[in-house]
Amino acid sequence: MHYKAFAYQVLAGSDEVLHFERSFAAVHGAALEQRSELVAAGDLPPEQLGVMAIYECDMRLPEPQDVLNALNVRDEPMVLLSACLVQKRVIHLIGE
Repeated sequence: MHYKAFAYQVLAGSDEVLHFERSFAAVHGAALEQRSELVAAGDLPPEQLGVMAIYECDMRLPEPQDVLNALNVRDEPMVLLSACLVQKRVIHLIGE
């Protein structure tokens, strides 16, 4: 079974940590909220936050062995993502 999900880069310019939601509106709102929190905390000035990509992701349900592999490699979140992600496309940029 395939489905669509949406994700944004938690760290601008890096795909190592992605946050996923079921809709563009939800992921866009979460990304804007994170940027606002970073600015409010004074961690970085707005001009140094960088550009965050939002992706539309084609996903598939993982095979049972893929789930077991992900559970056994707890410190590597990309294991499950690589089993589920078919394709991702940048559909929006925040911070340009």
